[in-house]
Amino acid sequence: MALFKGGVEQPLTDRTRALLAALALASQRTVGRQRLTELLGGSPVSLAPATIRNYVRDLRKLVGDQVLPEERGPVRLVLDRERVDYWRFRKLFARAQASGGEERRRALREAVDLWRPGEPLANVGQAHLEDLAVDLRNRHRRACLDLIAANLDCVLADEALTVAREAMSRWPRDVEVFEALIRALVHLGNDGEVERVAAEFALRRRKAAETIPANFACLVRKAVADARAAPEVDVPGPLRPNQLPRAVEVLHGREHELAQLDWLLAGRAHVVAVVGPAGVGKTQLALWWAHRSLGAFPDGVLHGDLRGFDEHDPVPTDRLLRSFVRALGATPADDLVGQYRSLLADRAVLIVLDNAFDHGQVEPLLPAGPRCAAVVTSRRRMPGIGSAGSGKEVSVERLTVRAGLAMLRDLIDDRRVNDEWQAAEELVAVCGGLPLSISIVAARAQQRKKHRLNTILKELHDTSALLDAPVPKNRSIRLETVITWSYRALSPVATDVFHLLGVHPGPVIGAAALSFLTGLPPVELRTWMDELTESHLVDEVEEDRFALHDELRLFAARQAESELTGTALGTARTRVLDHLFWVGRAADLALESEREFPDTAPPPALEVPAFSKEKAMAWFDAEYGVFTSVLRHPAYRNYQSYQWKLALVLVLYQRQRGHWKESEKFLSDATETAAGTTEPRYRAAVHRQLGATRRKLNDLNRAMAVVRESIALERKAGNVVGEAHSHQILGAIHESRKDMGAATEHYSVALRTYEAVGDHRGIAYAASGMAGVLLETGYPEQALSFAQRAVQTASDGYGLAAARRTVASCHLELGHPAEAVTPAEQAADEYRRTGALLNEARVREVLGHALDGAGDPAGARKAWQRAQDLLEGLLEEFVKSSPDDKDLLDRLRQLTTP
Repeated sequence: MALFKGGVEQPLTDRTRALLAALALASQRTVGRQRLTELLGGSPVSLAPATIRNYVRDLRKLVGDQVLPEERGPVRLVLDRERVDYWRFRKLFARAQASGGEERRRALREAVDLWRPGEPLANVGQAHLEDLAVDLRNRHRRACLDLIAANLDCVLADEALTVAREAMSRWPRDVEVFEALIRALVHLGNDGEVERVAAEFALRRRKAAETIPANFACLVRKAVADARAAPEVDVPGPLRPNQLPRAVEVLHGREHELAQLDWLLAGRAHVVAVVGPAGVGKTQLALWWAHRSLGAFPDGVLHGDLRGFDEHDPVPTDRLLRSFVRALGATPADDLVGQYRSLLADRAVLIVLDNAFDHGQVEPLLPAGPRCAAVVTSRRRMPGIGSAGSGKEVSVERLTVRAGLAMLRDLIDDRRVNDEWQAAEELVAVCGGLPLSISIVAARAQQRKKHRLNTILKELHDTSALLDAPVPKNRSIRLETVITWSYRALSPVATDVFHLLGVHPGPVIGAAALSFLTGLPPVELRTWMDELTESHLVDEVEEDRFALHDELRLFAARQAESELTGTALGTARTRVLDHLFWVGRAADLALESEREFPDTAPPPALEVPAFSKEKAMAWFDAEYGVFTSVLRHPAYRNYQSYQWKLALVLVLYQRQRGHWKESEKFLSDATETAAGTTEPRYRAAVHRQLGATRRKLNDLNRAMAVVRESIALERKAGNVVGEAHSHQILGAIHESRKDMGAATEHYSVALRTYEAVGDHRGIAYAASGMAGVLLETGYPEQALSFAQRAVQTASDGYGLAAARRTVASCHLELGHPAEAVTPAEQAADEYRRTGALLNEARVREVLGHALDGAGDPAGARKAWQRAQDLLEGLLEEFVKSSPDDKDLLDRLRQLTTP
């Protein structure tokens, strides 16, 4: 029992689900309250009237007052019968009983297709709905038996056999269903299968301690004899069979793939395999091209759904061969493959083989005739097609935003897309460019014609809403179900790797991280990743870097939550965090952060690489999205000691790349996670870096407050060097506030401490800060002395660049522009190399003045233009633009104006 609202299944408790079932299945959708008490599995004592009212109220919240009115007396469900699958089934079954031939068969087929997997009313808890469940089961069984008979009456033995096998799997010991299966096998002349099915049926009955029917042996012997004697049905095939199903009228964004399929028309290929992930539109692409190309195949088109990825078993090759042979006007012989290929030898026939499991399933169905062609669709890559020499594999990619919008326009009112263009674009993005997902979204939009697209977008921003949505053409199937058919085909090890990919928060994962996460050696891991990429469940976006699209990542995460124990999930998440922290720490140290963390060692199995500065920045560039995903992901919030450490590991990289806003967010969160998981000195480091980041965002009051907290924490820890670091940052904050007296005081405190302990790096930063204050207050000679001392003592590139910038500014102020050029160029090059773009913009203004003063106006203009371009892009990032930076931009615009 399930309730769908707006195409989305609603959450129900066992009791509300039972209440809904009792009301929906009642002939008038009305049930008295005493009867409801009985049906819900209670008594007037255990289920008081107030309790029943509560259940009704809970259901009303989901369906609304109009569907479940608040009335005295019996409970009434005001719902059209067409909205209830059970009553639609009854209507179709009645129509079938009143008709015959093909009309009867189609009505029965549609009725049977309404049933979902599983036992009826199996999810209603302890409710007493057994009588209803038995009635539902009997009606379903009767419809299946009638459909088998109707298929046989219409000389569709293959379809009869399919339904009979499905019925046998649902009712494995039912004598009447067994007899129907035997009749279908007899019609197909399959005597060996009759004997096998009979033996299995008898074994199941014995194991269940059920008697074998008295006439069983006689029935089987007669069936075997009839099957052996049964003449092949001689079906005169049409001169030009056309078995193509309908295709969409318009295909969007597939020009490249259609051009590759046209190779079949040009004789450049005889077989094309169309491969891609579930829902990407492979079938519609193949059918659209086939309909367009009918004129090139005057002898007809054969079509077969191989059900390689489906809720049912794949279609046996011999069954499809028999069907094709009959369609070509012949009676099936013993050598079906030889007969099939002989029939095609001199004909121009197109064969469309949809939803193939692998190359092995389709190989016997491929034509050998020179005028024939075949199109195969599959979720798996088919390298075997191309290796034959006359085949080609076409990979179908997700739609671009432009093509996705065009598809959405076709499916809903064009005006709605025009009126809410941005929301429509975001809807396509949420769908990940999957045509199936776009059709699901469009179906929801059509159901809610009065709703704004932005309202639907808000519902779908949670990917789970899309994953749980029903497929428009078969509402009993969800998008998740469609993906499951690919997932179930994986080997056991590939399945395990897929689960662990679901634990990783994305957006990408490198081979080294994945090897550590899975515990598999790189060479072995490559084998299973090949299987996952060939199944289109994982994309290899760069060499040895893998990604899952949003809906696949959520699906993998669900499978991981379902299949892995709590301990296994915890271990996997810890491995994700360990890899980020330990490799990130090594990269951070390579950037000369000299950052300290509590004394621990990396896990023995983790190989931590050695980094140069350039490689460290490249690693951070590649992994930054993973850091941000982990620090935002709810499942990783409980790992608090990692939260603050990862935020600190990122600080220098974020500073050099200008990721100020994210740095502020992560460090702000880190002040809370560090509070309960580490000692004061490391908490102080988090507060200090948060203050430095807020200064860069011109959030000076909050910056000052948090740095003062860091000073208090350092004093508590007795860490005088850490306290000096905080005074150094506080000096810079006061300098930004134009409070030069306070800035000098804090820089001086820091400098004295650094000098006392011999911290040369600290001396360089404090001296550089003092130089800046002296230069700003009109003492360039004293400033130059401090700046030169900073250059001499600096031990890291970032600090050296800052000192050289100040040296250049001092030379300019003293009227020595030629002497300012070299230190300004060196500082600009270092800032550019490390990605500190705001500082690069500032120093390039200085460089421009130096070059202009030294007689190089062209070089000056080039330096100022670069500074202006950098600054215009960067100021959009800041919470509050600094007045100094705004003034700088104004000056640069004046300097670059001809």
